[in-house]
Amino acid sequence: MGMSLSDAIMLRPNAVRGHRDSGYDSMSSRQNTGQFASGAGAVPITAVPQTIHEQRNDDVVQRRKGLIQLSANSRYPGLILQPDSSPISQEQLGAEVKGIYAGLVMVEAKCVNIDAAQAADPNSQLGPEQWQALIALHRTLLYEHHDFLMATQHPSATQALRGLPTKYSIPARMWKHGIHTFLEVLRHRRPHSQDYMLAFIYLAYQMMALLLETVPSFTDTWIECLGDLARYRMAIEEEKEAHATWGGVAARWYTMASDRHPAIGRLYHHLGILERPSLRKFCLYAKSLSCVIPFPNARDSLSTLCGPIVQDENTIQSSSHSVEARIVTYHALVYSKADQKVIDTIGNDALQLLHQQLTKLRDIGAYLAVTNIAAIFELGSPTNILFQQYATAINRAMQNSRPSTNPSALADKNQFQPALSNASPTPSLVSTTSFWENTFSLALKNYTSIEHILPYVHVMLVSLHSLDSLRTRHSNDQTQNHTVDGFINTGRLAWDLLADFLNTLAQSQPISAWILECARQRAFPAPERKEDVKPLSEDFLIRGLIWAQFYFAPGWFDSQTEDDGRSIESENTHKARVERVLWLGLYLAFHTEPLHYDVQRKVFSAPNYVPPPPTAPLDPAEVEMAECYTEQTSDAPSPRSRSSLATSSSPSSEDGFTFVKLPKPTQATSNSWANVAAKPTTKTARKQRPDVNTFKVADPNGMVWDGESEESVGYRSAHGIRTGYSQ
Repeated sequence: MGMSLSDAIMLRPNAVRGHRDSGYDSMSSRQNTGQFASGAGAVPITAVPQTIHEQRNDDVVQRRKGLIQLSANSRYPGLILQPDSSPISQEQLGAEVKGIYAGLVMVEAKCVNIDAAQAADPNSQLGPEQWQALIALHRTLLYEHHDFLMATQHPSATQALRGLPTKYSIPARMWKHGIHTFLEVLRHRRPHSQDYMLAFIYLAYQMMALLLETVPSFTDTWIECLGDLARYRMAIEEEKEAHATWGGVAARWYTMASDRHPAIGRLYHHLGILERPSLRKFCLYAKSLSCVIPFPNARDSLSTLCGPIVQDENTIQSSSHSVEARIVTYHALVYSKADQKVIDTIGNDALQLLHQQLTKLRDIGAYLAVTNIAAIFELGSPTNILFQQYATAINRAMQNSRPSTNPSALADKNQFQPALSNASPTPSLVSTTSFWENTFSLALKNYTSIEHILPYVHVMLVSLHSLDSLRTRHSNDQTQNHTVDGFINTGRLAWDLLADFLNTLAQSQPISAWILECARQRAFPAPERKEDVKPLSEDFLIRGLIWAQFYFAPGWFDSQTEDDGRSIESENTHKARVERVLWLGLYLAFHTEPLHYDVQRKVFSAPNYVPPPPTAPLDPAEVEMAECYTEQTSDAPSPRSRSSLATSSSPSSEDGFTFVKLPKPTQATSNSWANVAAKPTTKTARKQRPDVNTFKVADPNGMVWDGESEESVGYRSAHGIRTGYSQ
């Protein structure tokens, strides 16, 4: 049965003893308690007089009966070395914990009932006294949780008592019923509840900060809760400067949590929410889905991010001048499963813009590489073969690190492995793989400064290193029949350009004998002294990803601190990055086929590399035409829903043109980089291509265009392709 707000205010939890100066007189508490009521297990407090008469002798100071006896100190005669306190037995402590929990449950039930009633009627208006009563009620619940946690962490507590917070999910209940649900009630009543929401956020933030210091056994929970509270504070802030400040506070807590547990994708999703629409935001969402422990709810956030990009035709024009916006548009189209021709067109535009704005790789290079690799994994899709193979390798490594002595357990260890699929790659997967390859080739061919592309090249080489590690682990596993090469062909990468780039690096910073030996031994180049360990900024970005689990040396991040300046670039950072890239190049040269290193001449080369046939730019005349336009015969506008080159059931459009359907070619005719990559290597008889240059477009003025002139291409770009990205 529900409970009204007025009824809840009038009730008094009899199980909670004492008085609390919380401003909510009907709720008693343990904070600042003068005395305990009598009951089972209750310990009466003996009044201590203000003046304690002490009788001294040579060895011991005689203390009052029941107080702790302390040895006298000859240097400080008459000084009390420790405050007086009453000892408590385990039985008394257990009874005290039981009483605290009874009061906690009663207050929690009231909060749940009242919050549910207020959430069911969000339009009801509450007065100041009612808001103050609600805040006091939830404050009392937070205090009861605090008392329970402190009592169970008492030095005299047994192991069973210490395990009660975990057994009864106290931290989770504290956040759900004591904080989060009430914050949602306050949020849905803004702006009238703005001041009360601010006051309660500050109250909850202080409580979580106190628990972070006093109850370290749940540090991870308190850190994430502090990040969530800071995010609430940021969301309701109207001033730009304060909004950015609280966003930085939330990011600090989430970053601290992700440093402690880098494999949990949920934390990167929270970091992505704090970002403005950008490649970094898309990258963090993609990372949350590509971690060892992915966060599936990030797909909802990705849909929210990609929806306006795909649905609004004006955004494609606004993104045509920014390489970052164009790249996000491309990946948004791939994620939304848009028309493949649109995806290929935007992909070509992104590559052309990247060629013109290659210096921006210095800022977005690492995020671009991680996003491109996540697209090859289909953002952690359970049906993706590559993702399944990495998951299998990680599961086997975890099982090998914890060997079981039970023969039946060893026999059944394969039951936890995901089912691998032999399905052929989808067209969108072929497109993203080709985009991954062409971006790498373009960066290595057209760079003007090594510093601009070095972070990007580093992450790309780490992905190639991980593929070799995966291949090695599967080759040692007799039960694994799937090969990495059958899914992704690394031979199409520009190994010759990579060899030239590595030779340039080796000239600027010679390869040391230590780096050479580490590459031969497959050993990560970690310094011997821990104080010399300095992870690169992109190390933190790829840490936790499922394909980077076998890359770093154990303990590589142990020396990190809360504010270690990981994003600060210096001359030493550049040298360390060059050294790491050279090590990765040597690793690939010693353990893979495409790359080679001559130790005597100290030169990288790619003797077995065969460059793929050059790809022609996308010719609009060869794009598969599903529609063309002729003069409209009706003046009534059509309610046609514009989508990405979608065929409409209406014969007319609102722009004065009628659609005439033409037969589609039987096979792909585009010479885009995606279709060229998808073509089979074996030569087959080529079918006669339908002539798509014979269509005609007539406008209301009687002008007829044969083929695809600039006007027709511009019209189709503006009205046929509907996507984009708005910064």
